[in-house]
Amino acid sequence: MKHFFLISIGLYLLTSCGSSKKFSVAEIKSIYLEYNQVADLNFGKEFQATVFAVMIDGREVDVSKNKKFSFFSEDIKRLTNSTYLITKKPSSFDDEVANVRLTLTDKEETFSSNQSIKMNFKGVLNIFANGKDGEKGLGRKNRKGRLVLRDGKNGYNGGNGANGTNADKISCYVWSEGAYNYVYVKNISQNKVWKFKCLNSSPISINANGGNGGDGGKGGNGGDGQDGEVNKDGKKLRAGDGGDGGDAGNGGNGGNGGDVFVYLHPSAGHIASNITILNSGGQAGISGVAGVGGKGGVALPNGATRSNGRNGNNGSNGIEGMPGLPQQITTVEFDISKYR
Repeated sequence: MKHFFLISIGLYLLTSCGSSKKFSVAEIKSIYLEYNQVADLNFGKEFQATVFAVMIDGREVDVSKNKKFSFFSEDIKRLTNSTYLITKKPSSFDDEVANVRLTLTDKEETFSSNQSIKMNFKGVLNIFANGKDGEKGLGRKNRKGRLVLRDGKNGYNGGNGANGTNADKISCYVWSEGAYNYVYVKNISQNKVWKFKCLNSSPISINANGGNGGDGGKGGNGGDGQDGEVNKDGKKLRAGDGGDGGDAGNGGNGGNGGDVFVYLHPSAGHIASNITILNSGGQAGISGVAGVGGKGGVALPNGATRSNGRNGNNGSNGIEGMPGLPQQITTVEFDISKYR
């Protein structure tokens, strides 16, 4: 009995600290993103975090899954309730933070807090210059039979998948100085400059893959025809034909991989094997599934047999994107001061 009592108390305490605990926004003192500050934190890295609201009475409530919580940031993308990706592309080597805004809203009450996540530059430095994936084509719902007319409705055609976009063309100038490797990125396609750094021991990954084509949408099934019947006035109503299935949507084309040129200063020549370049073409989108024709209705005795609807036509798969130029990593002397 004693053990049961202790377990019950423990469960109560866990529940009181969880996201299921009800609270009012007016009770909040602060909000913060809790994360492991000694884990790898660098631009392009994913990290795990939990959002807590601190109440005026001292309670801390996990609000990561709470519907009242909203996350805003131009520097970090929230992938799941607990997984975040640092997407910021700094324009200065002195930029070491990513900023977020945490908000809890309940009707007309709102509490917001700003927080900065400081980089420790450990782990892989991921540089993204890849294309965006095309969106999937709209899938269509199945049609139902008609209420007044006898024949089933034709299914709608599935939407075509969008094409993936091409990756960017970039040039990277890399050197080592002190405890860090510095990477000056000239994005030729966007006419932008990004400036990254990482610890000497950190690998560098450059992603310039083309975006994948979106898959085609499903065609809707055709509606079934109504069965033949005798209505309340004694009139014979014919059976209906089945509606045709909708055509499948086409898959989108993959985007082309980007051209990547890496120039290593002699001070960083030893890290050539630590650099990975990805610049494959995007995958082709897959055709959607064609809709199935509806069934013809059952005819009255001696009535005309009705036909089933035709199945929709299959769509076409997209075309895979072209890869970028073969990897270009060259050790060359250059004036570092031009790229600081």
